[in-house]
Amino acid sequence: MLKRIIILLAITVLIFNEQIVCRNLLSTIRRTRQLQPQPEEQPSPSPYSFNIESVDENGTVSRRQEQGDEQGRVTGQYSFQNPQTGIYRIVSYTSDENGFNARVETNEPGTITSNPANVEIISAAVQEA
Repeated sequence: MLKRIIILLAITVLIFNEQIVCRNLLSTIRRTRQLQPQPEEQPSPSPYSFNIESVDENGTVSRRQEQGDEQGRVTGQYSFQNPQTGIYRIVSYTSDENGFNARVETNEPGTITSNPANVEIISAAVQEA
């Protein structure tokens, strides 16, 4: 767990530092050339796909997979399952011309089947009386 936290912190620091360097470089270029800020051209999306799986010290399995296409549409899924408790969560999502939509399947205590804010929640949790 500590290893994951250290890796996430390192990635966060790298991304933050890269953003600062890029911002400073753009600011310097604009001042030097005395240019008015121009609308930035957005590069065309490139297709991609990835899968990752990990198991923590308690045996909880975490998975994530995602793919994007040349139109910028993204579909993916992430999940976890704890073999000791049997608790699981599976989140499937899409992001496209219709916005971001997610479907959550879980048996986490306290959850109920519902549909708030374009997120469909399917709960198999045992409801307490």
